[in-house]
Amino acid sequence: MSDAPDDVNPSAPRRHDADDAAELAEQPIATFAAQPPTRENAVKQADPVDEAANVSATPSSREADAVQVERVEAGADATAKPSGVAAGTTRTHDDRKAETHSAREAGFRDDRKAETHGDYERAHSRGGFDFARWVSQVRLAASFLTILPVGPTHTASTADVAASFGWFPLVGFGLGLVLCAIDWMLAPIFGNAMRAVLIVLILTVLTGALHLDGLADTADALCAGRDRTRVLEILRDSEIGSFGAIALVFVIVLKIFALAGVGGAHRYAAIYMATGLGRWAMVALASGLDYLRPEGAGTAMLSRDRRRNLKLATLTAVIVMVPLVMLHALRACVVATLMTLALRSFYWRWVHGVTGDLIGAAGEIVETAVLIAVTL
Repeated sequence: MSDAPDDVNPSAPRRHDADDAAELAEQPIATFAAQPPTRENAVKQADPVDEAANVSATPSSREADAVQVERVEAGADATAKPSGVAAGTTRTHDDRKAETHSAREAGFRDDRKAETHGDYERAHSRGGFDFARWVSQVRLAASFLTILPVGPTHTASTADVAASFGWFPLVGFGLGLVLCAIDWMLAPIFGNAMRAVLIVLILTVLTGALHLDGLADTADALCAGRDRTRVLEILRDSEIGSFGAIALVFVIVLKIFALAGVGGAHRYAAIYMATGLGRWAMVALASGLDYLRPEGAGTAMLSRDRRRNLKLATLTAVIVMVPLVMLHALRACVVATLMTLALRSFYWRWVHGVTGDLIGAAGEIVETAVLIAVTL
């Protein structure tokens, strides 16, 4: 017989059981969610027999267990992420970043490879204003007009060679400045006549007598008359005939006598303007005539952008002559323009075009004419 009182129902829950149930009902449901397994939980929940086996396991089996634990942790991290972010999305974003970085590196390598193999135009054609490319074109022009080793280190493209033709006047005025400095240094030692001889000699050496050779060939070609085929054959011949020798003597003597008669600032202005306007005449002459050779020194230079080169050459000549606000500068410009127009008309009537020798001869003739006009 039970000792429980009569007013107590054995099947009813006890008071403390009801209180425990109420406390459990008030706890958040999230506390009953399964916690993500970690390395510590996995070790704690391991069977004692398994722990003993792990102690006696080989290093390879321990590494395999470590890899398995890492997989468990990776799964726990994936379940811990918000439901709106998928692991595949993160991997795709990273892949895109890696592809973009790889593409940029590939582009840089392509540019460097292009410069190495001489495709300078493709490597530097992204911007409209490329100062480095302008410098390269000026260096090309200087390397063509002088014997100085100032050419660019890379292989120039056809576009850069053609564009360098427009910088001829700038190189010519630069030569004039160099000659003026040399004449100034020689002034305490020599008189005007001797310095005139030295200046003409130094100019001939610096330019490699390139345009004087064209003048001699042009003078020899005059013997052929209007026979265009014969004219081109003589211009191609490297030998100098009697007409060519006479033309060389006359031009050199005229230059020396023109400089020997003046001194001071007047002399420096003559040297400066003659060398610059002589190169401007070469660009202006070639801009309106066809080039008669399928190959040669002027083929690449006259292949394109002749109007652009003429505009650039004229603008350069005007800018660098602005400081010389004098009657002699105006006279020099008029003489250079008239001589260029006359030579262009003559060449057109003679052979209906130009060659490198004809362009060089025009430069020498205009240079001499400017020296005479300024020193009068």
